[in-house]
Amino acid sequence: MLKFYSITRVRRNLSRLFLMTAILLMANGLYAQVNIAPSAVASASTCNTGPCSALNNGIYGTCGTQEMWISTSGPPAGTEWLEYTWANTQVMNKITIHHAQTTGRFLAGGTIQVWNGSAYVNHFTFSGLNQANCINDVTFPVVATTRLRITAFVMGAVGQNSNPNFREIEVWQSSLSNNDIGVTSIDSVGTVCSTTPLPIYATITNYGKNVVTSANVLWSVNGAIQGTVPFTGTLDTLGGAGSSTAAISLGSYGFS
Repeated sequence: MLKFYSITRVRRNLSRLFLMTAILLMANGLYAQVNIAPSAVASASTCNTGPCSALNNGIYGTCGTQEMWISTSGPPAGTEWLEYTWANTQVMNKITIHHAQTTGRFLAGGTIQVWNGSAYVNHFTFSGLNQANCINDVTFPVVATTRLRITAFVMGAVGQNSNPNFREIEVWQSSLSNNDIGVTSIDSVGTVCSTTPLPIYATITNYGKNVVTSANVLWSVNGAIQGTVPFTGTLDTLGGAGSSTAAISLGSYGFS
């Protein structure tokens, strides 16, 4: 079993590689973002077919079957909206949209607004979501708020371009730490059947609130420490203008 350990103070036991008859490489980050949408109250300018709670009820359904839809006045959409409201302040940086279908009524963009205590303010604008995908992620700068809203809908180009429909919209909690770097994937070959030393690569990601410029990756195989690999470079925050990930070479190992 190959393990990745602490990276810059806060990461530990981040990824494992299990050796079986055929060696399978798998990355399982200790840092796991939490979907905080179910703890919010969902609402929208209109909720049709299904209730507003269908937006965050944890029922994802299948692509091609809608759970709810929001009426729009026609393209381009204007003041229509959907929002989540929490009882306490939440820290977030990503949403995952589970579209109801890809043949039309597809939300391809919009403006994310957050509540500043007295009013909604624009936080991030997204566009160009791939209409071929029934699930799309939107990452934005980390923000702490009690209310998140999506408005100024931009509809997809294929099929009906009004009345967007959904199965679910997840909201992902961001790291609460300033410095928080983790291993998100092992990028070596997927299957190994050779004692010849093979290179081990990994990707690290900055999940924290600060831009970071250095880190150390400690890795082991079956409990035997293989070494510490320093990383030097700039990792922006998730949703920032720069890259938040970096690929690194850890070394080589012969798997018997």
